[in-house]
Amino acid sequence: MRRLILICGILLATAVPAAAQNYNRAEFFAGYAYAHSYNTNGDNSSSNGGTADVAFFPLKWVGIVGSVGGAATNGFTNNTGTFVAANISSIHYSAGPRIRYIAGQVSPFVQTLFGGVSRSSVVNSAGTALSAAQTVFVLSVGGGIDIKVARHFSIRPAQVSYTYTQFTALSGTTNRTG
Repeated sequence: MRRLILICGILLATAVPAAAQNYNRAEFFAGYAYAHSYNTNGDNSSSNGGTADVAFFPLKWVGIVGSVGGAATNGFTNNTGTFVAANISSIHYSAGPRIRYIAGQVSPFVQTLFGGVSRSSVVNSAGTALSAAQTVFVLSVGGGIDIKVARHFSIRPAQVSYTYTQFTALSGTTNRTG
């Protein structure tokens, strides 16, 4: 009888820490991305694309995330309000820390990502090169919310971020995009 109580006590003591580990240590996200960009010259554009994230959480609330994605637009509006037709595409790749708070089925998170973004050359519809292809530093600060709908499946209804890049135009002026 004494041995049975000891075994039950050990099982009960080890079950509590095991239950505390009941969180996803890894996450994968893939989804639609929309970006609206402005630069210091007054130009702006909207682009559509996709993004994929992989996150690993060595601790329950703190993890490391890697992100890669791409977007494209068919032009931009310059500082005079004129739309300039131009095919422009970009690919971003970044990584950084993510902090999440798990509250039942809802997990809000914040993250800061560092990396690079490669933009294609900008050529207008007349064939004139407006900017050469460039690869620059990217900093993205933002957050979102995940809602668990099944044991290994969540929906991310929103993720918002401010993304800073710095492209140099052909004229040598600096365009900051955010």
